[in-house]
Amino acid sequence: MSINDIRDSVDKGQGRAYIIQNGIMEDEPGILKVSTKRTVKSRTRTPIGSRSEQTKVTGLKNEGSITVDHWATARFNSMLDEYEETGIMPEFDLQVVNEDESTTVGRRVVRYYGCILNADVSLNELEESSDDAITSDIGFIFRSKKTLEDYNKPIR
Repeated sequence: MSINDIRDSVDKGQGRAYIIQNGIMEDEPGILKVSTKRTVKSRTRTPIGSRSEQTKVTGLKNEGSITVDHWATARFNSMLDEYEETGIMPEFDLQVVNEDESTTVGRRVVRYYGCILNADVSLNELEESSDDAITSDIGFIFRSKKTLEDYNKPIR
C-alpha cells in the first residue's frame, strides 16, 4: 500500500505570479495571494412523465481574485483609468507558478488568458486604530487557461 509522504505536499507560499500586459511579462512582488476557479454552469429540468431531474452542462464560468499590497493597486487603477478614457477595458494575462523545491513533484505553471477586472479596486484606505498593512482584493474573470507545466508523481 502506498502512503502519501507529507514532504511532497506543496506549500501555498512557495511560488510567484507574473502579470503579462502588452507582451511584457513582469514579476509582481506585490501579489500576496492568487485564487482562481472554474464553475460548471448547467440547467435542469424534469421531463413530462418523469420524476427524475435531468441536468445539462451549458458552460464554464472562469473567475479569480488576487490580494495585493496597496502600492500594487496602481497598475489596476491605471487599467480603470484607461477604460474610463477610451471605453476599452485593458486585458492582461496572469501566470502563476507553484514551486516548492523541498518536494519531489516539481512545479505547476498555469497561465490565465484574457483577464479583465470585474470588482472593486481600492483607491485609498486610512484607519486610525490599525497598524495592519493595507492590502486589497481584486476580482477578475478570465477567458481561458492553460497548464504550461504540471506536477510529477511523487517519488518518495
